Amino acid sequence: MPNLTGLSQSAAAAALQAANLQLGAVVPVTQSNLPPGVNINAVQVGQVILQSPVGGLTVPSGSFINIAIRAE
Repeated sequence: MPNLTGLSQSAAAAALQAANLQLGAVVPVTQSNLPPGVNINAVQVGQVILQSPVGGLTVPSGSFINIAIRAE
C-alpha cells in the first residue's frame, strides 16, 4: 500500500489505482479535526494529511483507502 501523505487527491487516486486499490472516503480536515501529534503544516492545502489504512501495510487488492485532505 503506497504512502499517500503529501499527494493531491488526484495523485493519491492514481497511486491507489496503480496499486490495484480504490479511493474510499475523502474528508477535508483542519487542525482541530486531527488527532494529537499530527501537524497540519506538514502538507499544503489540498494534500493528503492522513490515510486509513496507513501506508506500508499489506491490504487485499481492491481495498478502499480513506484519505483526509488539508482544508485550510
